[in-house]
Amino acid sequence: MYPIINKILENEDIKQIQKNLESDEITNVSITGLTDSTKAHIIYALTCRGNKSSIIVCSNVIQANKIMQDLKFFSNLEIIYF
Repeated sequence: MYPIINKILENEDIKQIQKNLESDEITNVSITGLTDSTKAHIIYALTCRGNKSSIIVCSNVIQANKIMQDLKFFSNLEIIYF
């Protein structure tokens, strides 16, 4: 895993999100106010750590393409675009 991913996973807010995702009570998480590249890093970190799939919903095609390209660039995740 990349060093930046380890730093992301050390962040207290991210730890809380991860804890929520592992809970049976919370089934979705919304992350806003970040750049698309930062969102992609957080999605990658949480997906790898949790060993689960993620669904990413974007407000437009441009944002969806940007996040998809970022994830393809630095991860080995299988990405399916709808």
